[in-house]
This record gives sequence, structure tokens and C-alpha cells, in this order.
Amino acid sequence: MIIYAEDDPIFDPTIGADLKTACESNSAIDLMLTRYGGHVAHISSKSCQAHAQDPDVWWALNRVFEWIKQNEMSTLTTSVTV
Repeated sequence: MIIYAEDDPIFDPTIGADLKTACESNSAIDLMLTRYGGHVAHISSKSCQAHAQDPDVWWALNRVFEWIKQNEMSTLTTSVTV
């Protein structure tokens, strides 16, 4: 899983399209692309949360937990031939 904010100042803004292309061609990678979030700003202060009207202080971590829960059954039912 990749969580990426389009306004991340560390990376070139055009990387979003590249991430979409890479993830569309690889079913093992899920992309959660957000418009805002900056660089690691998915973990925010209370004032930032109030401004965004988002009560989830652990937003990114909770998205990872949701992704794990969503995918755990498919992982458990996948068999490996040796």
C-alpha cells in the first residue's frame, strides 16, 4: 500500500501520474492518493485537524489498518504450491 499526497513538497508533482500507472499495472500494490497531506502530514496536529475538519489524529495509520483488514482474508486463503 502506498499513501501519497499530491501536494508533497519533497517529490516532483508529476509523480502522482507515475504512481497511478505503476499501481494499475501491478495488482500487488494499492495506491491511496490524496490531494492534500504534504510530506508525512497525514499525521497532524489538533489545529490542523480542526482546520481540515478531520477528527482522526491517526489518519494514515488507520488507513493501513483498514487495508490490512480488507486484504487479510485474501492472504489467508491464498495457497502456495511447493
